[in-house]
Amino acid sequence: MRNHSLLITCFVVFLLTSFSFLKFDKERSEYGLPSVFYSRQMPYGLSVSKESYSSYALLDEDGYELAGIGFRYGMTDFNMKDLLACAYNDSSVVLKCTDDSDSIRFLSSYETGYKSKKGNPEISFMDFKNYNLAQIDKDYNWIIFDEEKANKASSFRLLSLIGVVSSFLLFGYRLGTLLRAPNRQTAK
Repeated sequence: MRNHSLLITCFVVFLLTSFSFLKFDKERSEYGLPSVFYSRQMPYGLSVSKESYSSYALLDEDGYELAGIGFRYGMTDFNMKDLLACAYNDSSVVLKCTDDSDSIRFLSSYETGYKSKKGNPEISFMDFKNYNLAQIDKDYNWIIFDEEKANKASSFRLLSLIGVVSSFLLFGYRLGTLLRAPNRQTAK
C-alpha cells in the first residue's frame, strides 16, 4: 500500500508542476519574453525582442527594428527613451513609451501604403494624443515589459520544470519497481 501511495503522490506532483510550468510559461510571454507553448500573434507579422537587460524593441516580420530606444518618427516630436508596453489587436498596435523627459507617451500604428516582401502592409507610428486608455485596455491585448516580473516568472517556470522532470523520473522509477516486484515474488 505504501508503494501505491508514493506512486500516486509522484503522479499528483507531476500534474501540479506541469500545470505550474504552463502557467508561468504563459506569464513570461505577457512580459515580453519568449514562451515554449504560448505564442502571441501580433498583426503585420510583428514580434517583440529583448535587446538588453531592460530594453525591448518591436520587430517587423523580417527582423528589422520598428520601435525601440532612440527612435523618432516623422509625425512625432520626441525621441523614444524606453518602450514600456505594447498593445495590439487584429489590425493595429499601440506603444506605450517614455520620451527624453520621462513623460509617458502613446504611439499608434498606421499603414504607410507600402507592402513588405511577405505581403503584409508596412506600418509606422504617430503620436496618439487623444487616447482613451479604458478603450485600449478593453479592445487590445497588452504585453507589459517588466523585467522584474519577467525574471520572477522565468524562475518559477524553471523550478516547475525541475519539478516536472524529477517527479516524472521518480514516478517512472517507482512504477518500474512495482511492476518488477510481483515477478520477483513469483520467481521465488
